[in-house]
This record gives sequence, structure tokens and C-alpha cells, in this order.
Amino acid sequence: MLNDNHDLQIDIRKNAEGLIVQGLVIGNITYQNQELILLAEKGEIKAVPTKGVGIMSFIDDEVPDNLFRAIRTELATEGMQVKKVAFDVKDNLIIDAEYR
Repeated sequence: MLNDNHDLQIDIRKNAEGLIVQGLVIGNITYQNQELILLAEKGEIKAVPTKGVGIMSFIDDEVPDNLFRAIRTELATEGMQVKKVAFDVKDNLIIDAEYR
């Protein structure tokens, strides 16, 4: 898992002898991956240079159709089943997508 600064989330736990028994935090990475894909511009992810929505480039668009299409496409190529992409009444982005 990553923390809010997108660094590895580390939670060091030691046993009674002082030996580290836990370090890296492990969990469901679906939302984390969605966030990273939304923020990444094409070319920023070296391993897959075509991956990324680049959500900041859609800020001035008055109609969100292109943004929604880009999100659906990128998450689908990531292996997610996308059920819904929309804005709610407060203009919060809603994404309902999970790995298949």
C-alpha cells in the first residue's frame, strides 16, 4: 500500500525479542490503483507509457464525456470491470469499478 504522499506505507512491528515481524502494509489496492491511473499523464509510467488518464488535462472541459470515456478505457485495460463513472450532485467523481 502507499501512503498519502504515494510512498510505501510502512508500519514496523516488533516481537518480544525486538525482531521485526511486520513492515510493509498490505491490503486492497483497487482504489489506490484507480487514483494513480487518474493522476498519471501518458508517458509518466515508464513500464506502460500509454497508461494514464491525466485528469488534470480535463479540468477546463465543460462536458465530461471525454473524461468518463478515458477513465472507463484505462480502468478496463487495467483489468477492472467498470460499472459506473459519473459526478454526483456536489461534483465529486464517482467510480464504481473493481478487478475482475
